Amino acid sequence: MKGSDWSVTMLLVALVTAGPAAAQEEVLLNAQSGGLLPIENESTLRVVGVAGTIALRAAREGQLIYEARSLDNRREERAVALWLRGRVLELRPLDEAVQERLLIELAVPPGLAAELDLVDSRVQIAGLRSDLVIRGAGLDIDARGIYGTVDAAIDESVLKLDGTDDDVNVDGGSLELTLKRIGGYATLSLADSEASVETVQGAADIDLENSVLVASKLEGGIRLSARGGKVELAEVKRETDLRLEEAPLVLSDVIGRATIESDSDVQFDRLRANMTITSFGGRIRGSGNTEPTVVTTDRSEVILDQLQGKLALSGDGLTIVLRDIKGDTTVQATSSNVTIEKASGTLDIQTDFGDIRVQDASNALKVISRDGDVMITGHSGSLELHASGNQVEVAWSEIAKEQNQVIENDNGDVTLRFPARSACRVEAESSFGRVRSDLPTVRVSDDERFASGTLGNSNRPMIQVKSAGDVHITAGQANPER
Repeated sequence: MKGSDWSVTMLLVALVTAGPAAAQEEVLLNAQSGGLLPIENESTLRVVGVAGTIALRAAREGQLIYEARSLDNRREERAVALWLRGRVLELRPLDEAVQERLLIELAVPPGLAAELDLVDSRVQIAGLRSDLVIRGAGLDIDARGIYGTVDAAIDESVLKLDGTDDDVNVDGGSLELTLKRIGGYATLSLADSEASVETVQGAADIDLENSVLVASKLEGGIRLSARGGKVELAEVKRETDLRLEEAPLVLSDVIGRATIESDSDVQFDRLRANMTITSFGGRIRGSGNTEPTVVTTDRSEVILDQLQGKLALSGDGLTIVLRDIKGDTTVQATSSNVTIEKASGTLDIQTDFGDIRVQDASNALKVISRDGDVMITGHSGSLELHASGNQVEVAWSEIAKEQNQVIENDNGDVTLRFPARSACRVEAESSFGRVRSDLPTVRVSDDERFASGTLGNSNRPMIQVKSAGDVHITAGQANPER
């Protein structure tokens, strides 16, 4: 820029900033290919209407530097218009009828917010020390090291953002979004998009429509609503609040509190979260949670293993499989089948219309079963069982000492299998069937309605059995696969 031109420009700036009335008039400051402009009271640099490549970097305090060239021939300078309205600088094509694609390089001083309103352009940003606003469509944005807020309202675009010290807001559709190292909050509203988010210090607030999200290292927690698509979250702390419709969820390494509402598949792993799942129709599969888990679901398959915290599970029309459960567990289900394989915590199971199978439980077990078969194998804790199904079978691995046990079936048969070297007293009676005993120390009455006796020459604990059908007392182990 020539000296005389710059003097005229500075005179115009002085006139424009002289009074409130003049401050709102739009004034052309420069119509050349570039220049250096001292910045004093200006608040925003707006780039509007140009297409091509826009490159922003940090400049020294108090100066704006810009340069425009042809994108096809970078040796050729192209004039652009720099306007001033109030405290806003606006850079736009000198002749808006000309559609040539440009390369515009801008060095922006700290504190001068950058606002880009573009279409079909590439944007490169590095080390910007001010707030950034991007609007438009068909953009390819690569931003790194932003010291300020980032606000983007874009469509059909690619946005890669690595490193901000403040909040990020993105609103758009058909995006490929990558966010990393966000120092503040992250607020996303996305449709038909794919998003990858990693390391957010503040809370994440996300709304998705038919979108795929993969997010990790959310230090401030997440609140999410998704309709369609898929969600995968890892390493979330504090609060996890999810509302999902037709959007499967994969969750891992979560600490704090997790609340999930879903009609789709939910899968979790390695949690330390006080978790509540409310679900309908989707499968629930989980492994490893040290804190309490509450699951309420209908028409679902629930497979959980290695839970150390308490578990409360309820629903209708379920297929339930629990493996290696260490925490105290409560199951209340209707029209459901329950299978438990290895449990060291207490078990309290209540079902209407469904079979129950429990294998290798070592703590107190309480079962109330209406209209279903019950098979318990490898049991070594206390037992209270009330059933009204066709078959009840109990096989102990050892008899818990000093703990009386009750087994009742109001509608069918009972089979008891005692291990070698058992020590207890057995009393069994049948209302409408007969009692059989294969153990010589447990004798059957003449009418075959009652049997009693001791095993291991001990009267304690008491195993008391009542059945509407037949009772069979024998030795050995049952086949849990039967």
